[in-house]
Amino acid sequence: MSQPFGIPFENWQLVNAMLPREYYPDWKGNIFEQLCDKVANQLFPNINMTLDYDQLLMKRPQQKEAVFAWHQDLAYWPQDTPDNNTVTFSLAINTANQENGCLRVIPGSHKEDSLRIHRPLSGSRDEGHALTVDLLESDEQVYLPVNRGDGN
Repeated sequence: MSQPFGIPFENWQLVNAMLPREYYPDWKGNIFEQLCDKVANQLFPNINMTLDYDQLLMKRPQQKEAVFAWHQDLAYWPQDTPDNNTVTFSLAINTANQENGCLRVIPGSHKEDSLRIHRPLSGSRDEGHALTVDLLESDEQVYLPVNRGDGN
């Protein structure tokens, strides 16, 4: 996700296992998933919120380039998605802090009138999957450290 296609697995800096529940069905219905479902439906009581996508992300140790480029998740969605109501949950398997690459956000960017303009990180989408967006001079970067077992 942080490098162009064709990089040998042993040289990957980030590993993104998309849809792990499809490959490991025993993970379906786990306690974290059940909790997330309850919270999502409490936040949006008039919308039928269902699990749509899951992934496991791993940053390999001591890899300074194991960084997700700045992006808004909606940029990865199909452009004609009719309903973009979404809630994102995460569970830290290991402690993540500013030094080892915790989540970073731009407060308030989710309330902007439109999606920011994104571009491929590796020249073109034929060369790599990742997208990126330029930050504004006024954007304030906030780090969200978590301890092992924390969710947000």
